[in-house]
Amino acid sequence: MSSPPEQHAALFVLQRWRELCGGAGPWWTRATEVGVRLRLAELRDLSEANRDGAVRVNGVVEKLLNEVKALLESEDPYLAKRYPEIAGYASKLKHTSTKGFVPGALGPGLLKAFLDHLDQPEYVQGLVAHLAAVVDSAGHSQVDFRRLDDLVCQLDAELVYNRHSRSWREAVLAEVEVRYAKDGSLANAILDTLDAHHHGRVREFVVLTPLTDLSEESNTARLRGIQVQPAIEIIREWAPENADEVLKTVSAAQAVSHFPNVEAADPDAAVRIVDKQLRSAVGAWRLMGRKVADPTVAVVYDTHTTKTHVLELPSEPLEVRPPGVEQWRPGEDDPSGRLNDALDQLAQARTAPPQTAFVDLWTAADALYGGVADDPGWHAGDVMAGLGQFVYARDVHLWLAGRAEAAGLGAAPEGGEVEWIVSQLTSDAPGLDKALADAGDAIGWARFKLITAWDGGSGLRNDFDRLVNRLVSVCDRAYLIRNFAVHRAEVRGPALEIVLPAFAGLVAAAVGHSLAAKTDDTLADALAAGLTARSVAYDFKAKRSKAPDGLEPMLSA
Repeated sequence: MSSPPEQHAALFVLQRWRELCGGAGPWWTRATEVGVRLRLAELRDLSEANRDGAVRVNGVVEKLLNEVKALLESEDPYLAKRYPEIAGYASKLKHTSTKGFVPGALGPGLLKAFLDHLDQPEYVQGLVAHLAAVVDSAGHSQVDFRRLDDLVCQLDAELVYNRHSRSWREAVLAEVEVRYAKDGSLANAILDTLDAHHHGRVREFVVLTPLTDLSEESNTARLRGIQVQPAIEIIREWAPENADEVLKTVSAAQAVSHFPNVEAADPDAAVRIVDKQLRSAVGAWRLMGRKVADPTVAVVYDTHTTKTHVLELPSEPLEVRPPGVEQWRPGEDDPSGRLNDALDQLAQARTAPPQTAFVDLWTAADALYGGVADDPGWHAGDVMAGLGQFVYARDVHLWLAGRAEAAGLGAAPEGGEVEWIVSQLTSDAPGLDKALADAGDAIGWARFKLITAWDGGSGLRNDFDRLVNRLVSVCDRAYLIRNFAVHRAEVRGPALEIVLPAFAGLVAAAVGHSLAAKTDDTLADALAAGLTARSVAYDFKAKRSKAPDGLEPMLSA
């Protein structure tokens, strides 16, 4: 790599962070970390559920406890170094049993104290400083970039835990990139930008959403506790500088739902809160026989900055489009209708509130990969995680082909991108290495090195193992949220926001594979794909085959 290691590492962090903030499908699949505070909050909430008899949690608690113990005992025990006062928690947690895991017991008490200790601005500040230190000390090894990947994913998850929206994180990142380009200090760029964007400061917003009552009944009626009144009365009351501009978007005489005291971390987060309430209210109104058009915009007034924003509804729709769905022919390709039903569920999940989206996604996943109703031996999450290896091997080559094109190595033929990049890897790997380096594509270079490390050894199997462990963890959390957090959505908001994009990406990728396979037996096909991936990885480890020919069973599918 032609750039200095620390510059390359910083570029990797920024490029990976942009990937996490984006709304598009998996990189594979999205985050490697869910954040420390979420792990602790999960266990706190489960102890309360156990006390109330709301859920049988013993097996879940043991699994999540082991994650926290491993976190505190890792080879890079950042938490213990940063917070020496909690270094003893790990040893005490070793003796924590799942029996009697209720508030007031030793284990939940330790975890709650730990969470309270971390739930301060200093925690994220320290995490940023640690990330910057790792950037400064990084070399060009896969271990270094895996460590950076985990840390930037952890930072992003902690920002989500503070209830910040995807749009807010994208805006923060854009400014971080500008600041870093000016002074070269990654820590200062991140910390200064977070402060400028009011990180972690929950504040009050006023939100309006225009309503159209198609039944021509009174628009001044109260809508299930939501105040409805003419827009001009409220907007003029704010006296914002752009009131006239806002009134061009929202007719002055139009009735609006008025949410006067929305507590949120940023404008888009406020809209997400309102969007959920409004959907529920409009649904109830329709149940009463009223005909109400779905609102398409929200006007948000930030009482702290006195700025007004006009934002689209639904807020930040979920990206769940399966690859290849554009070529899908419902009548011809799916005689049984099961894949069509799954696509219907994905379409509903796209614009549904997070808790409803989890139910829609699991309905699709269970229908295709969960086995029959009385066969609990097959868990849809495990099946999709196994299938993920197969799809990932092809996806990483397709992704790298796009990066190689952008780096100026030529144009891949449409439909032949995988074959083209395999040819580049086989005939001119040094040229691809240099092109990515010269283009400043740190994340492309890191994944190029990942693929070349697969060749004829245990690299592919290790990569698959890490992937499967991560995907199973995503599915386990999504399953827990579906069965528990859906009923406590306000409490479990961070879990919904952190886990949902990764789970949605995995389900969409799995369904995309099944659409391409055009088979009614989606479970058998998914299991066969997972077995093929493990077989290829075993052959690599045993040195019976090497790339690219050894990957042909997956890359040509």
